[in-house]
Amino acid sequence: MERFRGEIEFRDVSFTYRPRVDVDDLNNDDESETKELDQNKREKIPALRQISFRLEAGKRHAFVGRSGAGKSTLVGLMLRAYDPQEGHILVDGVDLRMIDFRKLRQNIGLVPQDVALFDDTIRYNVTFGLNGSVTLVTEAELDQAAKLSRISEFQDKLEKGWDTVIGERGIKLSGGQRQRVGIARALIKKPPILIFDEATSSLDTENEKLIRESIHEASQGKTTLIIAHRLATVMDSDKIFVLDEGRLVGEGTHEELLANNEPYKN
Repeated sequence: MERFRGEIEFRDVSFTYRPRVDVDDLNNDDESETKELDQNKREKIPALRQISFRLEAGKRHAFVGRSGAGKSTLVGLMLRAYDPQEGHILVDGVDLRMIDFRKLRQNIGLVPQDVALFDDTIRYNVTFGLNGSVTLVTEAELDQAAKLSRISEFQDKLEKGWDTVIGERGIKLSGGQRQRVGIARALIKKPPILIFDEATSSLDTENEKLIRESIHEASQGKTTLIIAHRLATVMDSDKIFVLDEGRLVGEGTHEELLANNEPYKN
């Protein structure tokens, strides 16, 4: 599979984990044996419980729920940071475990809550995920990514434009500007699948509005997964899924969820 259409399906997916062992609690006389014993005794925590849903290619989908509901676990499973213990995840009808790992990552653009930036130029940070293909990127493609991610709104204030060094972890940029660099990094790959994992949760109201506008425009025609805490931040999604303690407890448009489920109004 070189290029995905972007249809995603979860079939009865379950994932559990054991909590980490605190080293301070271990018996220092035989640390490794005690650690293994202690870890095996710890009760497994279900992160997802028999989740099933289908995402249409080219549509915008949102997953909402309070902390610990299983939203970020979905992202980890989509990226194959780990595999489900039960069930199957399919892209275009093919199980993720059968897809070449490099091709999978090439077809997914991820914008996390905290974008990892380097003490280098904006150009380097945006093209970092291209794995050596940066020489094939034209200035027109960079400018298009800048427009969609709203980098263009502050680019003229940068001393050297694309070649401005932004400092360790992007210290010379504001929080909203760092997120826009992260969005441009995802878009420059031209992936058919986009994932926004709490991309606006740490921003102020003004920057959140700008990033939401950027997400709306950038996700046109792409299969998009938006992870959020509140329904209000994903009102324009084609479909919203509500998670609670690892279970799928509701789905529909924003209006349908408000009309049929009183608890979702908050």
